[in-house]
This record gives sequence, structure tokens and C-alpha cells, in this order.
Amino acid sequence: MKLTRLVTGLLSLGVIASANTITFQEASLSNGTQVTNQYSGLGITVQNAYFYVDGRDTFDQQGISIFNQGSAIVTFTSLASSLSIDYWVISGHTGTYSVFNGSHTLLDSFLVSATGGDSLGAHSFSGSNIATLEFSSDGGYIQVSTLRVNQTSTPEPATGMLLGSGLLAAGFFRRRQLR
Repeated sequence: MKLTRLVTGLLSLGVIASANTITFQEASLSNGTQVTNQYSGLGITVQNAYFYVDGRDTFDQQGISIFNQGSAIVTFTSLASSLSIDYWVISGHTGTYSVFNGSHTLLDSFLVSATGGDSLGAHSFSGSNIATLEFSSDGGYIQVSTLRVNQTSTPEPATGMLLGSGLLAAGFFRRRQLR
């Protein structure tokens, strides 16, 4: 009964939430392949990054990387209500990881300085309505190994009506069973 109320409440708001973990293993890419829309089925597109495989990455040995003084941009097809990443910055370099909303207003940012050796860690960003994750480099290798994304989306009207009809039918049959 509580689940039905929760789903009905979400439908009444026109919002459906989903959680997604992207390990970058989902697409069969070769080391050094430029990444663009290979992960679009998982809700992201990527600019200015390439796929890497490297045993020094103690998370899962692969992810996306940049090696230049530009920024890689991960764009979410639906706004993220929260985001966590596993990151890796190669020794001797500094990387900045930032999240922005749809108006490109900075929501949260952090700096990783790997002056004493490789720096690997996890970070959760605060803020909601995250449209992009951007990570930039001082010229060294800066990576993202895993993304954990909670996204919200507004369903198409026909999808909402179909889901609502299914929930009503399930509630009707459930109520008949309880009598």
C-alpha cells in the first residue's frame, strides 16, 4: 500500500526518479578511443574525453580521461538530482571537478592535487538539477572511473497515462483480493 502511494505521488508530480551507475565498461571500447555518444543509452554524452584502460586505476581499471589543459564535459540527458564519482588524478598534476545546472551556473566544485603521488577517491556533489559534470586538467591525466547518477525525468503524457492506468488496475485487483 505504501509503495502504491509513493508511485501515485510521484506520478501526480509528473516525476520519475531513476538511479544509474556507469562504470564505462558498458561500451566495448579500445584504450584511447574518443568518447562521444557511446553511453547515450545510459543517459550521458561526453565531450573532449577518451576511454582508458590502466591497471593503476584501483577502482575497476577503466574510465574516461583527459590529457590537456581543456575540460571534458559529461552532459546528462535528464537532470541529475545527485551525483557521485570515483576519480583518479595522476601524480604531479591537479584536476578540478565541477557540476553545473542547465544555465551553466556552478553548483559545486572540488580540486584534487596529486603532488605526492596518484590521488584516487570518491566525491559526492551537493546541489540538484545537475546538467553537466566538467573536469579539467593542468595538463596531466585526469580521470573519472565511475559515475553514480540519480536522475529525474518527466514522462511523456501517454507514458504517464499508461502507467497510471496500470497502477489503477493493480490497485483495483489488489483491493478485490483483500475483500
